[in-house]
Amino acid sequence: MTKPVVGVIGNAHVVNERHNVQLVGQKNMRAVAEVAGALPLMFAGTPDITDVDALLGAVDGILLTGARANVHPSHFGVEPDPKHEPYDHDRDAMALTLIRAAVERGVPLFGICRGLQEMNVAFGGSLHPEIRELPGRMNHRMPRLENGEIHPDPNVVFADRHEVKLAEDGFFARVLGCPAIRVNSLHGQAILEPGPRVVVEGVAEDGTIEAIRIADAPCFALGVQWHAEYDPQRSVRGVRRRAGGAPQGDASMTRRMHLNLFIQSRGHHEASWRHPAASTLPLTDIRYYQDVARRAEAGLFDSIFLADQLALDGDVARSGRSWLEPITVLAALATSTTRVGLIATASTTYTEPFNLARQFGSLDHISNGRVGWNIVTSWLASAARNYGGSGQVSHADRYAQGEEFMAVVKALWDSWAEDAVVDDRGGGRYARADRIRPIDHAAEHYRVAGPLNLPRPPQGRPVLVQAGSSDVGRRFAARHAEAVFTAHLEKTTAQAFYADLKRLVAEEGREPEQVLILPGLSPMIASTEAEARRLTRETNGLCDPEVGRKRLSGRFGGYDFSRLPLDRPLTPDDFPDPESVQAARSRTEVILGLVRREQPTLRELLATLAGARGHFIYSGTPEQVADLIEDWFTDGAADGFNIMPPLLPAMLDVFSAEVVPILQRRGLYRTEYAGTTLREHYGLGWPASAFPKAALQGA
Repeated sequence: MTKPVVGVIGNAHVVNERHNVQLVGQKNMRAVAEVAGALPLMFAGTPDITDVDALLGAVDGILLTGARANVHPSHFGVEPDPKHEPYDHDRDAMALTLIRAAVERGVPLFGICRGLQEMNVAFGGSLHPEIRELPGRMNHRMPRLENGEIHPDPNVVFADRHEVKLAEDGFFARVLGCPAIRVNSLHGQAILEPGPRVVVEGVAEDGTIEAIRIADAPCFALGVQWHAEYDPQRSVRGVRRRAGGAPQGDASMTRRMHLNLFIQSRGHHEASWRHPAASTLPLTDIRYYQDVARRAEAGLFDSIFLADQLALDGDVARSGRSWLEPITVLAALATSTTRVGLIATASTTYTEPFNLARQFGSLDHISNGRVGWNIVTSWLASAARNYGGSGQVSHADRYAQGEEFMAVVKALWDSWAEDAVVDDRGGGRYARADRIRPIDHAAEHYRVAGPLNLPRPPQGRPVLVQAGSSDVGRRFAARHAEAVFTAHLEKTTAQAFYADLKRLVAEEGREPEQVLILPGLSPMIASTEAEARRLTRETNGLCDPEVGRKRLSGRFGGYDFSRLPLDRPLTPDDFPDPESVQAARSRTEVILGLVRREQPTLRELLATLAGARGHFIYSGTPEQVADLIEDWFTDGAADGFNIMPPLLPAMLDVFSAEVVPILQRRGLYRTEYAGTTLREHYGLGWPASAFPKAALQGA
């Protein structure tokens, strides 16, 4: 099992008054191993032993620990004083050189206590050797007994001592999901003046700088004054997430991809329902979905996803695509899995916000924080007729309604503080009424009083997923989505979409890294490329062209394609104007783009769409599929993939058994789950609470 390697700096000690050794506290090593999921590697904190260039070439990240010795004042232009000893000259020389080199080379860097102080000095800042001597400052040193000895109970020594206010919209506030946290305090020396590149991210009640980052670092370069290693589940879990190009996903300080399994029918190929390699269970048998979900969990997928459609297809006689209602299915899957994330589609067009907030909030509780909601605005004319309408809701109206819908459900999920439930049986008090409040929403589409009749979900709110790729859909995603499913038939369009959406996210004042982009990929995999292509031809041979023609018509709002011959090359003139289509415009644009580039016949187009409805299809060996995935992931086209096996569970099993291990060996994918929630799998921060000092689970 390959794990990322984190170098942990050693400190000079003398054992038995004669043996010079280098030591690292065990809690630092355990935090790296057990919380970050990495391999801790101690290196000597002395430059005549440790070569900085060789070290940085061998590790995936650096941890600068706390230490008893102070940074020598000569490094920031102050005369030394014997009362501020001891000093560790070797560590000073090693750390200051290492910090600058790590930032320059883009190696992730995290400093604790002295490590934070070294980072400040390395970038031109100064320290005060005894911060409590300054007017108005508190005593930040560890607690002592009346006789002057250090308190013998480590729980007292490392207890929370004061609050740190986090910079609004700063890195720590976003990742920890709250405006302030309480921390321990065990230091005398502290930052006096931050260096030119040092950005202050957190300040104690007395003004002492407690958290920093280095500006313009290629990967994260973060420091905290408190001893985060003592309670790493709280202090490190969030901080090991990402900033800039720095870490994503679980269990590492390097960028890792994310994989979602899209479950539909007996596979994503149009003819999968009748293929001999597909499941024999009825599509209404919950055991089928439970079995596939467990297989995805065994393959360490981040999540599974169920789509939805609010009307019966006209091709039901010759197409096995009927499905169970997805929210109900997720409830069953939540009790039959333990780690994999669970995402379901629900419509903002034909659902009431209070009902949806309650349903997904309940699912998040049932699953212990593993649920996501795929936000859709319904475009089918047949769906409109099922909900009392006479025709399609226009594209613009759907999204206008969707915006208000989002405001309501977000407010409902935030109508309870995380600490609202007391459940004090002895005292007869279940909840704090002052931590629950109405939302009193009244606007064009909805009037909702609130609050939600359900405590705050474990994740703050379900992870928000979206799949619209039109201009309006992209703006909607930039404002609301935390993961985006998208369809592309070539890498160049995926790269353009990726860059554009990340830009839009930044324009909305959000961190681009907090929105994952997952293009669809439907791979047919075999031991040889020839065999994979044979399987594809075999499956295509089971298709009915008239079924494909009807589905194409549905994609273009009911446009009649019956007049088109199957074997004449197509042109854009054979299709309606995309601006006139009130259906899912993102997919119509993908289809028209293919027609412009390749001029396929209708038969060829229908075969392409039969594979995965406009998503990328590929036939090849496990190595070739892994190469494709790595290429898109490392070349600005994806943060991971929405895997759409053409046959289920057959191609899922091959992918998990053959492709995932290759990605793991290349250091691109997790080797075990590090977190328990979908937010942790995706590397997302917890949403901030509107309630003051509401301690969210992510903090």
